Amino acid sequence: MKLRQLSYIKKSLTPNNNEWSVDELQLMDINLVVGKNAIGKSRVVKLINKAASIINGIAVDDSFNGATSVTEWQLHFETANGSSLKFDFTSSLDMFDSEKIYFDEKLVLDRTKDNTQIYSYINGLISIAPPLDRLTLQVRRDQKEFPFFEDIVKWAKQLRFFDFTAIDPLDVTSKSLEYHPVNLLERLSLASKQNVILAFNTIGYQIKDIFVEKRLGGAPRLHVVEEGLINSIVDSEMSQGMLRALSVLIFIENLVSNNNVSTVIIDDLSEGLDYERATKLGKLLVEKLENSNIQFIATSNDSFLMDVIPIKYWNILQRDGNTVRALNYQNSKEQFDKFRMTGLSNFDLFSSDYLLQKL
Repeated sequence: MKLRQLSYIKKSLTPNNNEWSVDELQLMDINLVVGKNAIGKSRVVKLINKAASIINGIAVDDSFNGATSVTEWQLHFETANGSSLKFDFTSSLDMFDSEKIYFDEKLVLDRTKDNTQIYSYINGLISIAPPLDRLTLQVRRDQKEFPFFEDIVKWAKQLRFFDFTAIDPLDVTSKSLEYHPVNLLERLSLASKQNVILAFNTIGYQIKDIFVEKRLGGAPRLHVVEEGLINSIVDSEMSQGMLRALSVLIFIENLVSNNNVSTVIIDDLSEGLDYERATKLGKLLVEKLENSNIQFIATSNDSFLMDVIPIKYWNILQRDGNTVRALNYQNSKEQFDKFRMTGLSNFDLFSSDYLLQKL
């Protein structure tokens, strides 16, 4: 299942009445989220990860700098067989005030503070009373009676988030991340490990081996052996770009060899890479994931990367006050098609006011 649209509103309940929202972010199978600095790229994609955490029953901080807030979520999915599944819910003070689920436009869950009705595939419409501090799907799952819950739960459990800039070879906290290469490399088969080496060579790093050194009383270390050299290079001696690129390739290889992944989010993709490696990495990732069952969402302001990822995959974030909206091929097709005829580089679409002038 793939997320096709996200809307979100967060309102402070304190007198200052702060608010921040995302208005109908539309998502495709492949997505590059771009926007000027501080416009909210990372914040927007982290919302998707936060939604999955909430569905998984993981506590999240949804306050305004500690101030109590109310949040409204609208998640619209497309199931594997093409059905529409919409999940809207509101929360405040870790309580879920309302929920609605529509399956192919039919209302199958309607929850308020006072009453909850749910459509059972066995007993028809029934009334239930789930605890206010839990989503209904966390307490009433049944694959036969409420199959629409299973699609949502599966999506949340199969989402993976990768922060391209977070890998630090000397930071113990970094090495605790589930996507750190020292935690992932040994899960790969020999053939998958060779795929990583080949991909790493393809983007411009010539190596012949990679391995994890386990150290008694110390954190494990990642090593690479470059072509023409005998001694390996430990992670702390690698450049930031080299370590980040290797880390993301190990991460992606784990995903494509694993059928239990629905969505991959990579924040700050290509940060710290030079032109050759940024462009080759971007092309390689799109090629690997374009024809997979994985939905790919990445953020970047890297001009090198933008010039090799087709603009039909872009979401260009704009902010009007506290509301973030996106221009993309779905809601601005005519303008995107006209731009492609200008002969300008992809990055010019982002750096200029072309789309704004045409709207």
